[in-house]
Amino acid sequence: MDQTAAVGLAAGLALMLAPAAQASAPAQARAASKIDRVFTSGMLGADASVLERVTGRASQNAASVRYYEVEGCSVQALVTGGKVEALAMETSPRCTFNVDAVVGGDAIGTANIIHFAEIFDNFQDGVLTADCLMMCGNAVEPSIQYTFNVGRRAMTIETVMVSQPDATEQWQKAMIDAKGRDWVINASFNCDHSFDRVGKGLFRPAQATRIVVWASPPRFACDGPRPI
Repeated sequence: MDQTAAVGLAAGLALMLAPAAQASAPAQARAASKIDRVFTSGMLGADASVLERVTGRASQNAASVRYYEVEGCSVQALVTGGKVEALAMETSPRCTFNVDAVVGGDAIGTANIIHFAEIFDNFQDGVLTADCLMMCGNAVEPSIQYTFNVGRRAMTIETVMVSQPDATEQWQKAMIDAKGRDWVINASFNCDHSFDRVGKGLFRPAQATRIVVWASPPRFACDGPRPI
């Protein structure tokens, strides 16, 4: 085959392959999972109807919280006035998303590998809370939470206390020694954050097992139930 024929053949093959290459781009665009489409910056503050075009209808409603099963992952949405105020998910290797794509910046990363230590170091002005530390009852699986602002958004990371028994016990003891049992039983530490520094030192090794992303910094009573 002479050089002219070879060039012609190459050009013909390029023309034949071009449509296939162009068709692959939309296919790649469609590869985004439903979880990726749920956990976006634009979904925070959007109409709930926009969310449910991706998730389908909620499997359960409780007060302002809607519960969804999305690709085998447990997702919750706080909806007030028809708007998505917060999104939450229990994380795992399968159930994860790029947190930075939701809240902005590049300091957090992938949801299922977040550790409290890196968040404490990078976002020092947050507050440490817990569902309860004493007299929690058998039906409750209490968790430790850390809520902090990320630009105009906010975020809460959680870990169940049973995964951090020693840290929980030491934090509890420090508060009982200083404030008494009733202060801890009444969860006064959720309003008085003078023991956050102690807690941050103890819970550094913990890995987040649930993530909540907020459309704006949350405002709710420190002595009442969390909205989501």
